Amino acid sequence: MKLLNFACGLCVADLYEYNFVDTILVRDVPEGQQRIPGYFSTPIYVVDDSQHLELQQVAAHLSKQLSGFVLHHVTKFTICIAQYRPLHGSSYIATPQWLAKKRAIVNIKNTSDSKCFVWSVLAALHPGAINPNRLSNYKPHENTGTLPASPFPWP
Repeated sequence: MKLLNFACGLCVADLYEYNFVDTILVRDVPEGQQRIPGYFSTPIYVVDDSQHLELQQVAAHLSKQLSGFVLHHVTKFTICIAQYRPLHGSSYIATPQWLAKKRAIVNIKNTSDSKCFVWSVLAALHPGAINPNRLSNYKPHENTGTLPASPFPWP
């Protein structure tokens, strides 16, 4: 994992992973051995230093569910790793020009904080008559008690 961190330039908490495993499963039947292909995947999870994929535990769990089939061998094992970027509030992002031309969206320019959601709700409750995209229209209403007190940004 340390080599991967060095190569990607990301810390461990910035990654998530899931795996695909193609297998051959076997079981004894009166006519001999029955072989079938098995296709499995792991759930997606955020990677940290404490997690390990235990293939023996996965195989034992599958054997219980597959009516006596046992893992014979793995034909393909794919590890999918991607950057983990959770959605959360940030600061101002300009409205695309084609959308801004419609004049149907108020995009409040808040470059100094992460309270995007607060300004959006206040814009709906207290519409600004002139220059509705200016934050100064909504600052006076910030502490009116219409929103719950909680840390920002909200996920």
